[in-house]
Formats: sequence, C-alpha cells, structure tokens
Amino acid sequence: SKLAIYGYSSVQDYHWQFQGPSGVNLSDAAIAPVQDASPNLIINRNVLTPGSSYTLRLTSYDARHNVSSYAEVTFSVRLAPMGGILQVSPLEGEALATNFTLATSGWVTDVLAYPLAYQYFYVHTNSSSEMISLSSSSQISSLSTSLPSISSSTGLTTLFIMVKVTDQNGATATLQSPNITVRAPTLSSIVAYYDLTQTLLLQGNKDLVLDQLTLLAPSLR
Repeated sequence: SKLAIYGYSSVQDYHWQFQGPSGVNLSDAAIAPVQDASPNLIINRNVLTPGSSYTLRLTSYDARHNVSSYAEVTFSVRLAPMGGILQVSPLEGEALATNFTLATSGWVTDVLAYPLAYQYFYVHTNSSSEMISLSSSSQISSLSTSLPSISSSTGLTTLFIMVKVTDQNGATATLQSPNITVRAPTLSSIVAYYDLTQTLLLQGNKDLVLDQLTLLAPSLR
C-alpha cells in the first residue's frame, strides 16, 4: 500500500528528503504524487525496497528570519513472503471424484513475521478472474481436495490454483499453478458426492458441508 507521512510547522516552506543513498527522487510525481514542498508526503506503492530501512527528513524554512529546522523518522519496509513454489498433482482429473493434492513450500519472510498462513483458491480460465476459495487461511501448507467443472461443449473445464501466503505482519504474496483440466463428473460421481455431503451434515460438520456444496454447485449447471 501507499506510505503516508504527515508533518507540521508554523512556517510555509518545506522540503522532504531521504537521508543516505536511497535513490528515491521525491520530486518525481510518479513516486510521490504529493510533491516534496508540502508538509505531507505520500509515496506510491512498489517504490521502496522490501526489507530495507529508510530515514526521511522534513526540513522547514523560515525565509523571513533566515533559519531552518528539521525532523527525521526512520522506518523499515516489510518484506513480503517470497521464494515459494506451488505443486499440484495430478494436472488432469474428473470433477468431484479425483483427489487433487495442492502443496506449497519454500517461502521466506522477515524473521519475526512467522508463522505463515496459507489459503487456496481456484480460478476458471474461461470466466472472470474471480478467486473462489477452497480453504480458509491456516498454517497448514497443503490441501487435498476435489475440483468442480462448469458446463461446456467439450465436457472439459480449464482452471488453475492460486495460493495466498500471509505473514504475521499482514504482508501477502500469491502464486499461480499451471492450468488444470477437469472432466465433467459422471452421474455416479455426483451421487457419491451428494451422499458424502449428507453424511457430513448428519455428523454436524456444517463447515465441510458448505465446502462440499461450493464445489458441487458449478458441476450441476
């Protein structure tokens, strides 16, 4: 997100400047849409380097008395999770029947921002880019699940998996799998899936029932 810093002085001339070799030009509107002559400073996203520390100085000038003063603030930019991989197996199967294994690993972030939380989604390639949840966010990095299909002339659905990784600072990263081909379910698979849902409902496991119905509904369209 954007970084907003607010300063105040009773005089009217201001100047913001990074201390040290930051390489950030605050007079560039593409970097700081509120120019550095303002008492307030906004720095656009993706300008500062994750994992780095910066010191900002606000200098105020009193031209009438030919004096100046300054204040500084030092801050660190959070390091978002990075370096992970996402594996999906198999890459082809039958809706509601094939058990797909999703697993992610290798993520690193700030040493004080562990543990990481993981959430899986699927996205249909032939529809909007809506991410439909397959799991709630948890510290479990793998998931075994069936996948849905949607009606098509070929009986095949192409989708991909997204994993969202969040650290304890709230920094997030996402990773996309290769495309997965899902065949339309057979009648016996639909019946078996319905029976499983009924069993879970009788056991009082409402959360799992909702998860099952989320996958079943697209396959019945």
